Amino acid sequence: LVDEGVLKLSDYKTPSPFEYFYCDRSLGVREFDMYSNLSPVLSTWELVKKLSPGGDGYDEPLASRMPISLSRRVKTAVLLERNVCTDENGHAIVKVKIPEYIGELRVMAVCGNNNYFGTAEKGLLVKSPVMFRSMLPRFLSKGDECMIPVNIFNRTENKELFSTVLTTSKEVSVLETPEPVSIESGKEVMVYFKIRAEEIGSASIEIKTTAKDLSYKETIDLPVTPNCGYQKKSEMFKFKPGLETYINVPSDYLEKSQKTNIVFGGSPIIELSGIIQTVLNYPYGCLEQTITKLIPFLYLPDITKLTNPEWFEEKEIKQIVEDGLNRIYAYQNYSGGMNTWINEVNPNPYVSVYAADFMMEAKKAGYEIPVNLYEHLINYLETYISSWISQTNEDEYPLLLGEAAYAAYVLSKTDNPPFSAIYSIQEKVQSLKTKKISIPDSVYLHLALAYWLTGDENNSRKLLGENSTFQVGTIESGYITSKVKENAILLSVLLTLQPDSPKIPALAESLKETLKVEMNYSTHDYAYVLMALGKYARQFKTASNSKIKVTDESGVVAEFEAKDGYKLKLVKPGTKLKVELNGEGEIFAFMFTEGIPKSGTIEEKDSGISVRKSILDNKGNTVSDLTNLKQGELYRVKIKVNTSRNIGNVVICDLIPAGFEIENPFFKGSAVSANTLGNYNTHIEMLDDRLLLFSELPQGESDWTYVVRAVTQGEFNMLPAEGSCMYNPGLYSINGKGKITVKK
Repeated sequence: LVDEGVLKLSDYKTPSPFEYFYCDRSLGVREFDMYSNLSPVLSTWELVKKLSPGGDGYDEPLASRMPISLSRRVKTAVLLERNVCTDENGHAIVKVKIPEYIGELRVMAVCGNNNYFGTAEKGLLVKSPVMFRSMLPRFLSKGDECMIPVNIFNRTENKELFSTVLTTSKEVSVLETPEPVSIESGKEVMVYFKIRAEEIGSASIEIKTTAKDLSYKETIDLPVTPNCGYQKKSEMFKFKPGLETYINVPSDYLEKSQKTNIVFGGSPIIELSGIIQTVLNYPYGCLEQTITKLIPFLYLPDITKLTNPEWFEEKEIKQIVEDGLNRIYAYQNYSGGMNTWINEVNPNPYVSVYAADFMMEAKKAGYEIPVNLYEHLINYLETYISSWISQTNEDEYPLLLGEAAYAAYVLSKTDNPPFSAIYSIQEKVQSLKTKKISIPDSVYLHLALAYWLTGDENNSRKLLGENSTFQVGTIESGYITSKVKENAILLSVLLTLQPDSPKIPALAESLKETLKVEMNYSTHDYAYVLMALGKYARQFKTASNSKIKVTDESGVVAEFEAKDGYKLKLVKPGTKLKVELNGEGEIFAFMFTEGIPKSGTIEEKDSGISVRKSILDNKGNTVSDLTNLKQGELYRVKIKVNTSRNIGNVVICDLIPAGFEIENPFFKGSAVSANTLGNYNTHIEMLDDRLLLFSELPQGESDWTYVVRAVTQGEFNMLPAEGSCMYNPGLYSINGKGKITVKK
C-alpha cells in the first residue's frame, strides 16, 4: 500500500510479471554514438534527467551542515506485506495499521503459484468522519512568521461546531488562533493559525479539531533551521606531569547549536583528528570525495575510531570500508573508467587513477576487490596512459603528464608494469626541461616510485633528486593538485625510498603547521596529508604511560590512560576543565568546536568568484518588491556567476526561503521543464530547502534559472546563495541575503 500522490510524482506503474517476462526484448548489442562529444549539452541533458543524491549514506555528516533533519518532515504511507497466502478461492485477509494519514492509497498485489502469476491494483480511500488537511511549510528559519491553513472537512451527517487548537514545543510560538466554526454536513471550511519560529531545533506541532465527541489530530515535526551558517574552530593542547593545566571551552555560539568535542591521546598525531573530522563531515558525494572519506579508516583507523566513535556504534571499520568500496564500484562505466558522479556519461581519468590507487591499498590491507571490476579499470588506465603521453598541445603538458605519471606509478604496482610508458614520460619530461616548460614536482616523484617498483633504483634516485621550477598554485580540475598536496606526496615518497632522509622531520612539521590554518585546503589536500602523516606516525609509539584525570566544577569527568586515549563528547559551553597527569611523558588534546555564532550575522563576500541571486516573475522580469509576492504564483530564481578564469569543480548552494518550494522539472506533471536550468551544470540536486549545482565554470559569466512556487503566506528570511570551489576553498562567494513576504 503506497500513497498515490507519491506514485504520481514519478508516474509509477504497478509491477506486472507478465509484461516483464513477455515484453519485447532489445537486440543483444548496444548502440553507441559520438554526439555527446559534438554537443556537450546533450550529455548534460542525459545526466540531469536522472538524479543521484550526493553524500548518500552519510547522514550524520550531512546533519552537521544542516543540523535539523528535513527528511523526517514529510510523512507518507508505504506499507508492505510479504508472503500472503490465499485460500482455495484466491482470497486473503490482510490487516495493516495505517499511519497518521488521510488520502488515497494504491493497493498493489503481485502473486505467483507454480506456473501462474498475476498482478492487481485498487485505490483505497483513507478518511474519517472528522478530519482536516494542514498545509505547513517543509521547514522554517529562525525568525520566520507564517500562516498555517487548516482545511476542516465535515463528513458527519449533521451540521457541527468545530473547535481547532494548535500546540507547539518551545521552538515555535503561536501568534494567532481561529475561533470555532460551524460546518454543514459534507462541506469544508479553511481556518488559519499564525506561528513564529523562535529557536533552532525540531519543533513538535500538534493540531487537533473536535466536534462533540468526535476528534481528529495530526502531529508534525517541523524543522527550524538557523538563519546564518555554522562556524568551526579548533585548538591543540599539550600537558606535562606536575603542572596544573586547564581547558576553557568556548561559549561564543548559540547554546543549542554548539558542539564541542575534545580528544585526548599520548601522541601529537592526535591533532590529525581535526582534519579527519573535516574529511568525514564533507557533505557531497562525488567519487573523489567518497574515496577521500574512506582514507582515514584505511590509514589511521585507531585515531579515526577514537575521534568519531559514533561511526562505530553499528559498524566496525571493516564494514565501513567494504560499504564504501561497494559504493565506489557503482561509479564505473562501460569503458572501465570511473565517473565523477553516478550516471554520468564520460569517465574522469584522474579520478579513475585515484580509485585504482585506493583499491590497491585496500587490497593490500586485506579487503577483497572484485577481480572483473578491478581488471576492467586497470585496462582503462593502460589504454589512456598512452593518450596522455601523446598529446601535442604543450600548454596542457604539465597537467597531462601529472595524470600520466600518477597512472604509471599505480600501474607499476600491478604484475604488468608499463615500462614503455614510464620511459616515454621521462623522455617527455626531459624534452620539456630543455624547452624550459615546467611540470609539477609530483611528476618526478611518481616516476621515481614507478622506477623503484620496477627495480630500477638508479633512475629512481636520480628523479628523486630533481625538481622543477613549476610554481604550484591550486589546480581545481583535471590533475587536481596544490602546494600542500605536492609536499604530502614528497613526504610519502621519502618515507618509502629514503626513510632516513633528514628532510622528513622538517617536512612532517611543515605539513602539521598547515593543519592549524582553518579552511585553507580542500578535502583532497587533507587526504594526501593524512596518508603522508599516517605513514610518518607509524614510526613512533606512544611514549606516555601517564594516567589522566579530567575534572570540572561538579567533579571527575573522566579518568583514562594515555595509551587508550579518550573523547569527551558535547562538552557544555563555558566549562572549565582541569587536566591532571600521573606518570611519565606528555599527553595531547585536540578541541573541535562548531556552532552558530551568537552575533547571527552573515558576511557577504567575494573571493575569486562572484555569485548573485535575483527573483524574477514567470515572464522573466525582475521582481523589485520582494514584500508583495503572491501565494500560488511561480517565480524564477536566477543565479549569475562571474569568474576571471576557468574554474573546475564549483558547487553553488542556494538555500530557499521557507515560503517557497522548488518546482522539480523531473517530476511527472511539473509546471516547468528541465531546459530552464542552463547548460553549465554537470550535476544537480533539488532538496526540500536548497538547490545544489556542481559545475565546471568557464571564464566570464554563467547563469542558471530554476523555478519556485510561493506556497506559504508569511514573512521569511532569504539566506544568501553560496559558491565555492571544492578543491580550492580560497575561491568562494556569499551574497543575496534578505527577506521576502508572501501574501494571499
